[in-house]
Amino acid sequence: MSVIVGIIHEGVVYLGSDSQYTKGGTKKSNNHPNNRKIWHPDGRDQLLIGSAGLLKGINAIKSINGLIDQATLSQESLNYNYVVKNVARRIMDTMEEIKLIESKDYNPKMLNEFLFAYKNELFMIGSDGSVLQIDDFSAIGSGSVEAIGSLLSTVNDDPKTRIIKAIEAAIQNDIYVGYPIIIMNTNNQNNDIIQEKE
Repeated sequence: MSVIVGIIHEGVVYLGSDSQYTKGGTKKSNNHPNNRKIWHPDGRDQLLIGSAGLLKGINAIKSINGLIDQATLSQESLNYNYVVKNVARRIMDTMEEIKLIESKDYNPKMLNEFLFAYKNELFMIGSDGSVLQIDDFSAIGSGSVEAIGSLLSTVNDDPKTRIIKAIEAAIQNDIYVGYPIIIMNTNNQNNDIIQEKE
């Protein structure tokens, strides 16, 4: 799977992810921009998405053009209700189209989960399409328990340091999480790439 970490800090959301993919009994670390688990939808600085789960799901959601319509961005009306009614629904519909939704007891579940950020707001979109607005920080994916434990103990550090420590904690304990670590934010298109120390 993987780990995605999100932190709100001084009006900016920072997302970090690992770069390891697995297939069967093999693993591959990949730093090509097209393979990253976090990205700016439609190349918009203030929007950021991260996904933990199947690569096919990440590919499909990355390929959605106009995930957020221009009118909503122009009017700055992207809020919790919009994420619930439009973003989560569009992601669920796309996942259903490519057969990455399982249904058990009439409760559909995606094989991916997401962190979605807009400017200074952070939302978690669960595998069932539910939306939770995050106050400060969150983590999703197979390494999320280790990452949350680290985040709880680093509240006085800067956001990039916290993300690095959180993902490194996951790397130490989760076979599905690996270097390099990628960090992006909702303020610009810059990204930080942290390689494994030799």
